[in-house]
Amino acid sequence: MTIKSFPSSATPRLEINADGNLKIAGWASEVVEAQIQDESDLTVELVDNGLNIYAEDDCELSVPQTATLHINLVEGSLSISTVLGEISIQSVGGHLTLQATG
Repeated sequence: MTIKSFPSSATPRLEINADGNLKIAGWASEVVEAQIQDESDLTVELVDNGLNIYAEDDCELSVPQTATLHINLVEGSLSISTVLGEISIQSVGGHLTLQATG
């Protein structure tokens, strides 16, 4: 398992695509942390006030609790917990679970 950390603000805008299952949990840190099996399956691009994230495998993200999430495609299941910012979801291929979201 590989863990990568990316500095952010308290309210980053995250645009996310995942080819596998995706789990997102909010935390009280101004860092976005990604856990993925193989580092080569993760692409992260720094953009104005946020990050574009593409995971080619199952991935777990820890994000600031007040992050804005724009999720374009998750081909597997998606779980989001403790994220209080705006959340938009376009397409999920599996189950969708939302817990303690804003």
